[in-house]
Amino acid sequence: MTNLLNLSSHDLKQAITLKERLERLQARLSDLLGGADTQAGPRTGKQRGISAAGRARIAAAARARWARLRKVKGAERPSNGRRQVSAAERARRSARAKARWAAIKRAGGNRL
Repeated sequence: MTNLLNLSSHDLKQAITLKERLERLQARLSDLLGGADTQAGPRTGKQRGISAAGRARIAAAARARWARLRKVKGAERPSNGRRQVSAAERARRSARAKARWAAIKRAGGNRL
């Protein structure tokens, strides 16, 4: 679209006349169509959500998935991505840490 500053006064008057004519025609069309808005404006209102029936279907599918997992012999729940450390390994690590701190305290330090 051309810049309005570059138009002559005659062209500006002609543009204004056409704009007013369009607005009058738009109003007449709106009256003919029973006041229906002929221009699509921005969307208003709340966002669409999921119906209660949709949520129920999703919940039922999740319950069925977990039931299948529990039914399989020896199946464990999905892990959270971290390794499980056995109780024996935790005890060994704790003993090593206690020994390390005891050595530091014997040496008169209070930092690693």
